Amino acid sequence: MVTGSGSAACGSALVGKFQRLLKALMARLRRSQAPAAVNIVCCTKGGERYVLLYDDAHRAEAQATAGRWAANPELSFNWSDAGAVYQSMRQPMCVICLKELR
Repeated sequence: MVTGSGSAACGSALVGKFQRLLKALMARLRRSQAPAAVNIVCCTKGGERYVLLYDDAHRAEAQATAGRWAANPELSFNWSDAGAVYQSMRQPMCVICLKELR
């Protein structure tokens, strides 16, 4: 998972982290026989961007991450935002089927 940040320099670092995470996920999926889907939840608040990438097996971990963001007073992400993220995780979303990308 990738955490949010407030500066432009951290924005490019966020993109780099996202790309590395996606590359690692793709490598793991190539070794797996099971089809996989990745859920993505994005939230932009002020100059900060919050991105969660998770599969269904790691939904609780993604929710815990949103909770940690909400509890962090240095971030603008609050409990209302965490609730919106939790709600969006329960709703059907567009799913990227990574097996098709192999």
